[in-house]
Amino acid sequence: PFIVRGNSAAGINLIYESLMTGSFDELDTSAAYGLIAESVEIAKDFSWVIYNIRNEAKWHDGRKITAGDVAFSMNILKEKGRPFYSAYYKNVSKIEIITENKIKFFFDTPNNRELPYIVGQMTVLPKHFFENNDFGKTTLKPPLGSGPYKINSFEPGRFVVYERTKNYWGEKLPINIGRHNFEKIRYDYYRDGTVAREAFKAHEFDIFFEFSSKGWATAYKFPAVKDGLVIKKEIPD
Repeated sequence: PFIVRGNSAAGINLIYESLMTGSFDELDTSAAYGLIAESVEIAKDFSWVIYNIRNEAKWHDGRKITAGDVAFSMNILKEKGRPFYSAYYKNVSKIEIITENKIKFFFDTPNNRELPYIVGQMTVLPKHFFENNDFGKTTLKPPLGSGPYKINSFEPGRFVVYERTKNYWGEKLPINIGRHNFEKIRYDYYRDGTVAREAFKAHEFDIFFEFSSKGWATAYKFPAVKDGLVIKKEIPD
């Protein structure tokens, strides 16, 4: 049986794109807009969906994103991804690559309006990259992506830094206008909550969620709290 190894780097989805994406202005809906997919065709009974891939959608190495990449992504996630994926995509019964830019997914149950949306959320992975790099093995080699950011630098267990992609193919898509404004994004790892709290008190980052009642009662008597620079606030449940 396949064994799941390790955890992906924090923020790794910054380097990848999906067929469709949502809007942060519509948190309570299942609305989705074209990202890698330029358009969508859906059967009247929702028994299949076709995604038409944008010509301009490219990997960071300049190669075009194709229907072959999309089919590979679905198959590898179901076969070697975390168990969640095989369950989440279990209703995909067949995949047909119609052209380089057109792919069709068949479902084993009709009249399920959510299935086209579920497939559209899928992270698209580069087939040609994983032909030479084993998807199932833990690695520190930065993977190839297609998104607005690339991995800039990292130290395992300490931090990972992403830098904004130059000439990102999706920069001018309507769904991306106003997004991806930071040149670099850094994630720091703290293996202990006390260490993380002390880093917050040293202004290494700006927001800290306190889960310890003892910490809440005793750890916030430093000058920045008294001066109003740190606001201690309970969030109603």
